[in-house]
Amino acid sequence: MSDIGQLKTKRICFDCVGETYLEDLIANQGTHGQCDYCGQPGQTFTIAEMADRIETAFEQHYERTSEHPSDLELMMLKDKELNYEWEREGFPTVYAICGAALIGEQPARDIQEVLADRYADWESMKIGDETEFDAGACYAEKGPNPREWQAQWFLFEEKLKTETRFFSRDAAATLEVIFKDISHLQTRDGRHVVIDAGPGTQHSAFYRARSFEADSDLQDALVYPEQRLGTPPSQKARDGRMNARGIAVFYGASDPAAAIAEVRPPVGSKVLVGRFEVIAPLRLLDLRALDRIRLSGSKLPD
Repeated sequence: MSDIGQLKTKRICFDCVGETYLEDLIANQGTHGQCDYCGQPGQTFTIAEMADRIETAFEQHYERTSEHPSDLELMMLKDKELNYEWEREGFPTVYAICGAALIGEQPARDIQEVLADRYADWESMKIGDETEFDAGACYAEKGPNPREWQAQWFLFEEKLKTETRFFSRDAAATLEVIFKDISHLQTRDGRHVVIDAGPGTQHSAFYRARSFEADSDLQDALVYPEQRLGTPPSQKARDGRMNARGIAVFYGASDPAAAIAEVRPPVGSKVLVGRFEVIAPLRLLDLRALDRIRLSGSKLPD
């Protein structure tokens, strides 16, 4: 019997599987035998049976990530202001299997070898091309991808800055991709990605600051704070993180200290901070939450 043939006949018991659904499946539908990993007798699946379920789960819920940056990511790498660093997404195949089934590294490695043999392509191997379930491949769960959103948003900014100041069809399509169904997403601790702001909420006001070196300018701002602290007129609007020159945007902070830090006041200058009440309901995207999105439910098929 070949090495792969021997691996296929090895057995793993339900006690060695941490994924609840798969653990119950082995306990109820498995064959009684001795586990090759813990040595204890009990209900078991063969590694071949485990590989079948992992293969289906990966087809439905995982994707092999690219070995190279996308065109958008290459653009971001070239932009020195972003300080963007690229690394391949996902986990190596063995550890992706570990995480999917919640099993130890050795049974995951045995499953990986069985699956890699199924997808072996000798022509690809000759030229060094990666195939499915290669040990050196990486897999990530399908679904919300913060890096892809970041890349799409970067392209969106570039189009607005360099091509048009109005919403084009391309811009609308980009926003549709980024924000589709985003209001239903939650983080692992149950926080929503889209949050409410305005009267009666935790975010009922925002702060905005300006620094002044001349006392006369400060006095003028105290007399007309809505003019000197509010959104600047379009002819005075400078480039910002979310706007092109000439397009006025209100940049607000959730607390006075953050507002002061944003203006980077020169030594010796005076800073005026204004508190702006939100008088109408708003919906805000919590960008900090995108990296902690929760995907629930079993991915292992019966």
